Amino acid sequence: MEIIRIEHVSKAYGTGDTLIKALDDVSISVDRGEFVAIVGSSGSGKSSLLHILGGVDSPDSGKIFIQGEDISKYTEDELALFRRRKVGLVYQFYNLIPNLSIEKNIGLPLVLDKQKVDKDKLINLAEKLGIKNKLSNFPHELSGGQQQRAAIARSLIYSPALLLADEPTGNLDRKNTDAIMSLLQYANKTYNQTVLMVTHDDRLALSASRIVELSDGKIVKDEAL
Repeated sequence: MEIIRIEHVSKAYGTGDTLIKALDDVSISVDRGEFVAIVGSSGSGKSSLLHILGGVDSPDSGKIFIQGEDISKYTEDELALFRRRKVGLVYQFYNLIPNLSIEKNIGLPLVLDKQKVDKDKLINLAEKLGIKNKLSNFPHELSGGQQQRAAIARSLIYSPALLLADEPTGNLDRKNTDAIMSLLQYANKTYNQTVLMVTHDDRLALSASRIVELSDGKIVKDEAL
């Protein structure tokens, strides 16, 4: 079943001589439960595509359907709700709130949505991610790998259908990189979450079930593994 459909999406930044076409008439479809690696050189449009899918940025033209809804028509308030409820976002930089405990960081999307945090679910998720004993700590007290695990837990607490990861292992060593990849695969297989991961690492891309390559804002390769 299709969860993402992008139709003729374009996005440019700057004007005149500084104009950059980040995305140039991109169309793609992704089925529920796929693990897609998005690859390409720096400036190819990888992150722009992910940000538009996550409602963080808007296209200049084209349509973006997520679970049948065209989010390109959403207002800012509707996009904010969409990001909290439908999408888990994981970045290279963990974006944890420094003065909140790890437990409160993980539960933040629910709190912002004025929903009660299911403590049992949060603890169970933290246990699966190996940070159960760090819930009362603050971000600066955790290693980089542990902070990324907390960021992943925060992105999963709402059980989103779509998990978007932008270079999620960019700041991590090999051991932590492998651990984070295992966690993304776990979320994909156990919860049937659709995962789109931007990476420049060919080894990590081969862990996905499909590779989409961008160059100069266009899709130049799309293959199943």
